[in-house]
Amino acid sequence: MTVPHPMTSAKYFRQALDELNNNNLKQLKTIHKHALDPIVLAHFCERMEDLFYKEALGLPDYTRLAYFNDMSVGGIVCRKRPSSQDGKLEIQILTLAVLEAYRNLGLGTKLVQNAIDQATADSAIAQITVYIPVESRALSLFERLGFAKSDQPVSGYFGSHEAWLLVKQV
Repeated sequence: MTVPHPMTSAKYFRQALDELNNNNLKQLKTIHKHALDPIVLAHFCERMEDLFYKEALGLPDYTRLAYFNDMSVGGIVCRKRPSSQDGKLEIQILTLAVLEAYRNLGLGTKLVQNAIDQATADSAIAQITVYIPVESRALSLFERLGFAKSDQPVSGYFGSHEAWLLVKQV
């Protein structure tokens, strides 16, 4: 017998995505502190905090917050950078975080799917990339969404930790 997720056992619940802006930036910072893998948190959000969040605000179509019943519970931060493919660009997912109590509700999938949809609609984008710490539980999410994993982990991406490079062509 399948047991329903406690957050969805209520008769009605609402999930939504919204752009990141100066008014909700603190919500993303709080989500990062409570939900990000400590390796990723230390690499991006603490070491380069001002630059990281300024860059996050600069790509509103890709960087989003996820809401569950009007409460922010997750977020994705992306950046646009040159790709190795014919002068095109790529979207790199820097962080994906969902508060633990709200995981397995499809919110992470919605956040990543939004990035995929935005990239697919932009002919200047060749691919989406993401580095995932080897120990991360998020690997299966990205593989389920069509990302291909590198043959070998990349050493030193997150300091002394190894990471998988995952790529999705769009």
